[in-house]
Amino acid sequence: MARRIWRTATVGMVAAGLLAGCQGGRSGGSGAADNVLALGYPFGARHECDTRVANELQARGITPEAVDAIWYQEQERVDTRRDDRVVGYLAHVRLVDRPGLLVVETDAFCLIRQVYTRDGLELPGIPAF
Repeated sequence: MARRIWRTATVGMVAAGLLAGCQGGRSGGSGAADNVLALGYPFGARHECDTRVANELQARGITPEAVDAIWYQEQERVDTRRDDRVVGYLAHVRLVDRPGLLVVETDAFCLIRQVYTRDGLELPGIPAF
């Protein structure tokens, strides 16, 4: 039961973050999230992996101006003996006027596992699937 309440609360927080973004700004804050805002990448709702994903994009030469949108997908380990748990995240990055996606895969602690493209996007030095 607690798992369902947590997921409902998370969905509510994400929705509130998206609505705040639609109203022309984000709520105040401090720390790593502000670092990402300063970098200028168009993240949807704030996420704990924003800073590491933004740094990875910068390291690969992808500027904030080249990015149209970034959103996250949870990766869960399905375990029938106990609750499912998040084992990582996929940051989907859509580039301006380019087909496909750049995907930055992280573990549950936001450490970068791998970076690849999919659905027709080709970038030098990044594997395509």
